[in-house]
Amino acid sequence: MKQWVWALMAFAVAMLLALPVQSADSEGAGDVYASQLGENSSAVYAELSKISGSVEASQTITAEFPRVVLFQTEDDAKGYAASEVSDAAAAKYLGDPYFIWLWDLPVKSIEVVPVITSVTLSGDPAVYYAVSSVSFQLSVQEKYADSVEKTLNEIRDALKKYSGSESGIAKSIVKNLSGISKKDDGEGEISDLYDALVKKSSSSAGIAAAFTYVAVNNGLDAATVKGMYYGDSSEGTAAYWNECAADGKWYAVDAAKGLTMVGSATPVSGSSFASVYYPELDLKDPNGLIPPGLEREGFPYPDDTPFYVKYGPIIFMAVIGLIVVAALFAGMRQGNF
Repeated sequence: MKQWVWALMAFAVAMLLALPVQSADSEGAGDVYASQLGENSSAVYAELSKISGSVEASQTITAEFPRVVLFQTEDDAKGYAASEVSDAAAAKYLGDPYFIWLWDLPVKSIEVVPVITSVTLSGDPAVYYAVSSVSFQLSVQEKYADSVEKTLNEIRDALKKYSGSESGIAKSIVKNLSGISKKDDGEGEISDLYDALVKKSSSSAGIAAAFTYVAVNNGLDAATVKGMYYGDSSEGTAAYWNECAADGKWYAVDAAKGLTMVGSATPVSGSSFASVYYPELDLKDPNGLIPPGLEREGFPYPDDTPFYVKYGPIIFMAVIGLIVVAALFAGMRQGNF
């Protein structure tokens, strides 16, 4: 009987230790918002990207507009200049959370100084106006003014690297960010990447920025989405979440609420995700950006419940049953029953 018992127990232990292993290479990420920009806003975006390696607290950005667009009034030309800068800055904020000079963009406007030239044509009106270039100042928040390099280095140090499939990496990032303490931002304030990754206390704005930053630096296509969340009340609250691609398809992620790679029809708070989350990417100033379209169904994750969790109780009961049967059988043969 002892040989039977030891054999059965050895089999059970081997089965309980069996765990699935998955690994794959990830592809590089792209900026889904920068690709939506026109010629002139792309020129602004390019100038923003040039200062990414700087550690100066204040920056002066000047961008030439390569495409001539005519307006009947100077005010219209000024409005156009502001909108092009707004689009470029929003694309940078939502797609590149590491860009420290725009961390307060949702609560702070950019003062744009355009250079406007007049163009004389035949007809009525004879004079039109065009924006030849724009310039504006960017500054980090006062609390980071004396420590830009230190702040950025701490964020880099907090970056975790993952291996596996795109969907597996996304799930791991959400799991890691679930430990961040949730807080509400005060009036005129906004949480940022540093709050989430280093201080571990942030609103959904910083948590979404953290997901984008970590995902992109792990080779995923990901971006931040800003909008309204209607899961708690009919009035809705401002919220930030993410979209992330796997196998060429886009899914939603809300690391602050533990949602990973869900689809537009995925049940959330008694309704579908698309009914509860409404994207509206305007920040302090409006922009013309839109998030990628979501798949209807969430990513089809395989059942990754550990074998011992899923089947452990069943195997345990089966082993106990076999031991009892074996003991009874041995007892009967020995004449004990």
